[in-house]
This record gives sequence, structure tokens and C-alpha cells, in this order.
Amino acid sequence: MFIHAVYPSVTASSSSFASNRIAFPPSPPQSPPKQHYLSSSPTKHLNSLMWQSTWHVVQSMASSHHDNTNDHNIVLLDTHQPVSYITSTLDPLFHGRSSIQLGTSEEHKANAGVSSRSIDHFRQFAKLSEKFADQIVERYRSDDDIILIHDYALLLLPGMLRQRLPQATIAIVINQRFPILDSRLSEHRQMIQSMLAADLVAFQMQRDIDAFTASARGPVPFCCLLKPTAHVIRPIHNSSPSTKTTILCHNIDNQPSLFPIIHQAAINNSDTTFIYITNQLPTSTITTTANNIRIINHNTMTTEEYSNLLAAADVALIMGRDTTATIATQAFLTANTKNAPLVVSPGTPLEQHASLLVDAANSPDAFARALVQPLPPRPAFVNDTRMSTTTLASRLGSGEFKHKTPLLNVNLMTRAYQDAQRRLFLFDYDGTLTPIVSNPDDAKPTPALLHHLQTLCNDPRNTVWVVSGRDQATLESWLGKHVRGLGLSAEHGSFMKQPESEWINMLAQHGDSMAAWQSTALDVFQRFATETPGTVVEQKKASITWHYRNALDPQQALAQCEACYQALQQAIDPSHVDILRGKMNLEVRSRLVNKGNVVSRIKQSVNPDWILCAGDDRTDEDMFHALPHASAWCVHIGPQEKETAAKWSIASSEQFVDCIGQLSSAHKSMNRPAL
Repeated sequence: MFIHAVYPSVTASSSSFASNRIAFPPSPPQSPPKQHYLSSSPTKHLNSLMWQSTWHVVQSMASSHHDNTNDHNIVLLDTHQPVSYITSTLDPLFHGRSSIQLGTSEEHKANAGVSSRSIDHFRQFAKLSEKFADQIVERYRSDDDIILIHDYALLLLPGMLRQRLPQATIAIVINQRFPILDSRLSEHRQMIQSMLAADLVAFQMQRDIDAFTASARGPVPFCCLLKPTAHVIRPIHNSSPSTKTTILCHNIDNQPSLFPIIHQAAINNSDTTFIYITNQLPTSTITTTANNIRIINHNTMTTEEYSNLLAAADVALIMGRDTTATIATQAFLTANTKNAPLVVSPGTPLEQHASLLVDAANSPDAFARALVQPLPPRPAFVNDTRMSTTTLASRLGSGEFKHKTPLLNVNLMTRAYQDAQRRLFLFDYDGTLTPIVSNPDDAKPTPALLHHLQTLCNDPRNTVWVVSGRDQATLESWLGKHVRGLGLSAEHGSFMKQPESEWINMLAQHGDSMAAWQSTALDVFQRFATETPGTVVEQKKASITWHYRNALDPQQALAQCEACYQALQQAIDPSHVDILRGKMNLEVRSRLVNKGNVVSRIKQSVNPDWILCAGDDRTDEDMFHALPHASAWCVHIGPQEKETAAKWSIASSEQFVDCIGQLSSAHKSMNRPAL
């Protein structure tokens, strides 16, 4: 099932006619998809053009996928009042009426309107996506469902959905030109991080992808250029005097001065039919004495009527740079297969497909000439790499873009670190700070790692812990004796050592209950170790582990692992222990403690405003689950494809140690005093 999230925003150009919007849908299409409303007003008014576009996407996807339109579930929201952050900030930004002036972070705080009012507007904007997320989660059936988010009003939605549906396939389509966002601004940073949580982001032009990549300043999800459908290249319309020409004028409601120009062109060219499509104005408010002008209210047309009108046009003039213009241009490129000339405003995301660019607002004479002068056909699609909606549906449905944990954006993390005053570091050891090795005794820390850890600990704003499955003696010998100010947690939280203090046994009061399961687990492990040459049993105070990485027969070891797992489940009460499959090992540990409990306890004592938590194994997932906070940078060490609760991934422990080095040197460029 496809789940579409649509916020029908009213752009600034049409907001003055908002009272004339008609009830959704403008004309119920045949076989409508399931529709769900979130409404703060008794009537459900939606922008019809946004509905037309979404319905076209639904039809295109249904035609290419094995399901039908009833398998497309559309979640919409209608607000009685516009969302202020969208109308005052995002609309101007995405419509090219605003620009970001880059400066220092402090200058941004002073000049970017960081006031209680702007914060309230952004919170209202976030609540909009939260409402969508609630409705989508409620309707989500399985990880085979695909969530498609339409346009920039819902930029925070991918991140919210990823936290609640980690394995969902999420795509977002941006119909407007994408601006370069400044990640030093908290609001922009949250929008960028949310988009990075999507599996696929579709744009209109390559420069939009470039702007998104520049905003993220690091790896991004799969990005593609979207086209509505494949185009058939045909010759320009017959210009014979006996052939009546149809000229389509669309999306010029916000420029009333243009209608008299159209009227005069119609009087002077009686053999041409001029069709004026209005989006918001009632047709009764527009009068003309020319018999060859047809004035049509877009809201009164069915999807089929609108498509037929676009297909029949010999020339189309679609003005503006807003979302309405982009969607209308998309629809024209889809429906009009005779390669009819297209005139658009400069700066629109689809301007590369136009025959002519006209700035009607500043040059009405150019608009007048475009109505009557011969125009070249639209540019042919040469080496077109744009993805059609049908292809998008097919590839999303194939699972090709099944969620991969986004690669860690180190630069973005570093900037957030520099802005924070109370930072908390929580590191696993094996596989995170050092590579996994055949002989565990060879996984000693490198001098570079020790240097980075000491540099982090030297900053009074930092609290640094290593939370490992290793025993106390190893952690003390390898780390505690070399790094001052480092907190240590051994055996998954069974033992804890605050900086410059003694070890505390967190299981001291549970000795008897521990002894019972430990004896049973040890017997099972020793039996399988005897039967599987090359494997060893490691006994700690709160866990027992069977390692088969060095088994003489790896295939036998894998079979024995499964058999051992089943034997442990039958022999030990599962209410007392967790039986965990690790990296070439099988571990039994007490349920009385785990890494999640440890990090929760540490976090409560520190109350940080920035957290970096990293791990590579199943036991580290407890840490990630305990930190579902926006300020937590939870990083999984390993492949992006691996299922994890972490928000970010990085390929290897070596790369992660390099990231720690970058953070450890970041404070040198900071001038703010420590608190």
C-alpha cells in the first residue's frame, strides 16, 4: 500500500482568494483512494490543484504497480488558519522571494529572528508533521507499505516517521526549487536531518540536488530527478491559417494586469482560441467582450477534463514560480504529447523544458509578444535521466530503497557539538573504538584513540564513558590507567567506575539468583565447545559467552550455534537472562542490568544537551533505545543495511575514531567560555 501525505498549502499569491476555495475534492475522481482528513475546521477545504497533482501521481503509480488506486491511502490535513512558519518563512524561501545570508552562528541568533514568536511558529510547524505522523503510523500495515510525502510543508515528517517506523520505505518529493539551507540555524538543521532520514528524495532539477547536498554537507539519501511520465516527441502544431490555435494561460490570477493583455490579443487574433484557467477567482468576476476567450475555473473541472484541456493546447503560458506553477507545468508536460511550446517564468524548477522564459510581472510587453509570436517546440529530452512516477512506483515497490541507516554527517554533528554546553559521550569498545579481531587480547587501544579520549575528557563541558562488555581488569588496564576523567562500565553495566573513583558492583545484591543460571549456561557452553574444535568459553561475573570465530570448521560452528541457542532456551528460565547472538558468539547475560540501564542512569546524572552514543553489536541496541531524543547522535558502526535503532551509521571503527578526533579538536576554534 502507498500512503501519501499531502498538506494543501495556500501560497502567498492566492491567499487573498482563500475564501473562494471549494470543498475537497473538486470533482470526485473515479475509483478514489482512501482519504483521511485531519481538520481543525468544520469544512474540509483544500487547494484543488494540489489534489489534482496528487491524484495524478496516484493514478500513475497504480497503473505501473500490481495494486490499484484503492491501495493508495491519502492522508490530508486542512487547517482553518494557515501554518505561520510555512506562509511567512518556507513559502518565500522555496519560491525564491527570500535568501539565506551566511554569517557566524552568533550573528544568526541575532539576525535570524530567534524570538519567542518565531519559536512558537516553528513549534506549530512541527506539530503539523506530528499530526501527520500519528495518522500514518495508525494506518501503516507492514514494512511493505510505502510512504510518499508531497512537498516542503512536511519536511519534518520523514524524520518523525523514521523514529517511529524504523524499517519503513519513505520518499519525499520536492516540487519547488530547493534553496541552500544553513545547518547552523536550528530550524534548518532539523529540516535537513529529517530529509536525511528518507530513503529517496525526488527533485525537479539537478541544481536542486546540488543545493540539498550542499545543505547537508555530507552523504545524502538516494536522490533522483522526477518527471511525470515519458514524453513523445512530435512536430510543432500545424501553423496553417486554416488551423485554429489554442493558447492556454494558466496561473496568472495574482497578476490582474495580464488579463487585459490576453483580452487585447484575443480581439486582434480572431482565429485563435484563448483559454484562461483561473485557480481561485470566480469566473463571474472576469468579463470580456471577445468571443474567442474561454474562462474556466480550475476547481470546477474533473481530472479528465483538465488533462484533455492540457493535451489539446497548442501553446501554454504558465506564469509564476510557486508550487501551483510547478504542478501545472508538470501536468502539461504529462498530458501534452505533441511537444507544444511552453512559456514559463524564469526561475521555475522546470524552466529547462520551456520554449521561452518570460518575466510577466516585470515585462508585460514580453508576455504580450509571447501570446502571438511563433514559438519553437519544447526542448527534446536528450539523455534524460529523470525518473517517471511510474518508474518511481515500481522501484519503491521493489524494495530497492528499503531503508538504509543514513551515513553519519560528521560536519553537522560537529557544529551541533560546538553549540552545546553539556555533552555526553557513550562508547562501546570492541568493534567501535577498535576493530573486531580474531584474538580479543589484540584489541588494545591505539595511541591516537587514547589521545582523542584524553582531549575530550579535558574539556569540562564533556562527560565521557566507555560502556563495554569487557571485564573490569581489561578496561582498567587498557583505558583507565591512561585516560584521566574517563568513566568506565564493565560487563554491560554490571560494574561501574566513575572517574577517579572505585568500581561499584551493580549486582551485589543478586548473587544467589545469578549463580543458578550461570552454572547451567556454563555446562551447556562447555559441552558445545568440546564438540566444536577451535571455540572457547569466556566467563565473566555477569555473563558467559561462547566464541566460535576461530572454529576449525566454520559451517559446523554455525550449525552448532543454532543448536546451542535452542538448548539454552530450554535449560534456562528466560525471565532471568537474555540469550544474545553476537558477532561470531553466543552470550547469556543477566537481565538485571544492560547497557540501556547504564546510559539512562548516566544521562539522568549529566542532563546533557548533546549526546554521542556509538556501538556495533546487539547489546548496543539497548543504548540506542534508551536515547530516543533529538539531541542524541546514536551511531551504528557497520553496514547501512543492518537493522538498528541508531539514527546514523558509519562503516568502520577506524572511521569512527577519526570522527572522535575531529570532535576532540573542534574546541580549539571555540571562543565561548566553559560553564
